[in-house]
This record gives sequence, C-alpha cells and structure tokens, in this order.
Amino acid sequence: MRVLAARFPDRDRASAVLDRLKRSLDIAPPDVAIAPLGMPEVTDRDPTLLAGRFPDERTAEVTRLVREAGGEVVADVDEGSTRPRTADDIRRRTH
Repeated sequence: MRVLAARFPDRDRASAVLDRLKRSLDIAPPDVAIAPLGMPEVTDRDPTLLAGRFPDERTAEVTRLVREAGGEVVADVDEGSTRPRTADDIRRRTH
C-alpha cells in the first residue's frame, strides 16, 4: 500500500476527487479523507489536503485524477514508513 497526500486550491476540487476515488476504488474512511490545509500566508482561498492509503497498483490512477482536478501530489510513501517506530527500531538505527 502507498500513502498519498495531495494539495488542492479549494475544498470543492478535493471533494470531487474524493468522491471519484470512493466510487472507482471502493475506498472509504478511514482509508481516505480531506481536511483544511492551514497556510497562514493564504487568506483568500480554501486550500485542502486529500490523503489516503491506496493499493500500489492504483497509485498512477490516483495521481492522474489528482492532477486532472488541479491538485498536486505532495507525498507518496510506502505505508510501512508511516508506522510508529518501536524501541527495537530505534536501537537498531543508533547502533
């Protein structure tokens, strides 16, 4: 699985992509959601972030839908790297 996050200039565009993803990929919360993107320097728009977990083989489709709607993918990482680190993980990295 991949974790992707995309920034949109407004909530309407992000919501439209979220709806398309839910229909075409059969993905539902908590696997994908949108939220306001706090940007202090931007006061005249409603920037929104869409983020979710997607199957590896569908990330190209997700990226295409994001770009077609005027969004920008800002993160694309393996889901494993988003998990909390354990004490053993920390010890291995310091030795």
